[in-house]
Amino acid sequence: DARLAADGIAPDSRILEVAADLRYRGQAFELTVPWRAATADATALAALVADFHAAHRARFSYANPEDAVELVTLRLAAIGALARPPARARAADGAAAAREISAPSRATKRKVWLDASWQEIAVLRRATLSDGQPRVGPVLVEEDYTTVLIIPGWSVTATSAGHLLAERDIV
Repeated sequence: DARLAADGIAPDSRILEVAADLRYRGQAFELTVPWRAATADATALAALVADFHAAHRARFSYANPEDAVELVTLRLAAIGALARPPARARAADGAAAAREISAPSRATKRKVWLDASWQEIAVLRRATLSDGQPRVGPVLVEEDYTTVLIIPGWSVTATSAGHLLAERDIV
């Protein structure tokens, strides 16, 4: 809490999450279980152990409530919630788009393994999606640092903030 205060996080924007790594005595693995109580008394510990048994049953399909439970590690996450900045429209940069479109040696189609066979699909440069028109998959969207595959049944559109938005096509 003091660290969040030093970072200028308001008290109502601070979140402290406690969890415990628990296991049955003799096991070689633990489950991380959230500590839901605001206290560390016998009631809170009993609730933590009950949550461990439930998590163990959910993960491994059994629980042994009569077996001893070991606390291996306590964890604390101190989170400072920040206000989300508003989305900004991306400035149009015709020169950057022109560089993207005229990038040398860029294939307009590429073979991709889809649905158990090789298919030739369209390859688009990221900057060409700035018109807001959806492109229906299958299609590859290329940038200098990544390639995004939009599979059949999905489409992709660039938002005004410059993000790619992939949506499942409604049939």
